Amino acid sequence: MKRKLLRVDLGRRTFREEEIPVFSWAIAARPADWKPKYYLALILWGKGRLDEANDLFEMCENADYAPFFLARGAFFEGTDAARAAGDLARAIELDAASWRARHTLTEFLLRQGRGDEALAAARKAAADFPNEIVLQIDLAGTLLSAGDPHAAAAVLDAVAALPYEGASDIYGLYVRSHIGIGLEAMRKAAWADAVQALELSKLYPEKLGTGAPFHPDTRLQDYLIALCYDRLGEREKGAALREAIRDYTLTYWDEPQPHGYFGGLVLEKLGRREDRLKARELLGRPKPAADVMAVVNALR
Repeated sequence: MKRKLLRVDLGRRTFREEEIPVFSWAIAARPADWKPKYYLALILWGKGRLDEANDLFEMCENADYAPFFLARGAFFEGTDAARAAGDLARAIELDAASWRARHTLTEFLLRQGRGDEALAAARKAAADFPNEIVLQIDLAGTLLSAGDPHAAAAVLDAVAALPYEGASDIYGLYVRSHIGIGLEAMRKAAWADAVQALELSKLYPEKLGTGAPFHPDTRLQDYLIALCYDRLGEREKGAALREAIRDYTLTYWDEPQPHGYFGGLVLEKLGRREDRLKARELLGRPKPAADVMAVVNALR
């Protein structure tokens, strides 16, 4: 895995090329000081001069600043995950009162595929900083990744987030958690419970910091609910949902179709001549997640 170019400046905004000779002079003048090496490494990293940045980061072993270890951990993540983990642990040790290093560690462990460790780290961070919404969201995400949508939904039920740019990520966790609960109920043939969970997944709770769009795409949930209604013997309700899915699909055809696959299934099922080509196009696109497809294929 290649190193990523610098995306976030940790500790100081150093990005101007004209500062390179200034910090080079400072390194020569104060060879024992890690700070100018760190700042120059950030600049060179941002410029894509990774070998030079690497050498400078290597020369900063006497650093005692948590953001330095967060930055160096990010730098080494793609080439030396063990070293990156050590740097993140050092950042937490240096600034135990900061939640940001704990958040960074959880995200790192998830990216590394170390789900059990990520969940343990998220649990401890959320317990140590119960008022930090970011860490509660980390916990919900790791619980969902671990296959426990009920626990993830319970964490989100306790969250009250103000509107901000990342609120759509929180809402996405809310949706996936309740869909996960619905899928679990469907696998157990608990059709009414599944309908309840899937209907909840269509809501936009104000406390999660995001509002409903003008025409939300709930075709995934509506298709699953229609399958449940079929099993409950309420076929008219299922048919009405399929008609609504068809209407949505055709009305917003020229807009992005995140759940277009389900529009394709409905267009195919209804069998109208004018819909068949559109159904073929939608069904030829990438399919939904494997857990959703397993239930759909078993029941449709």
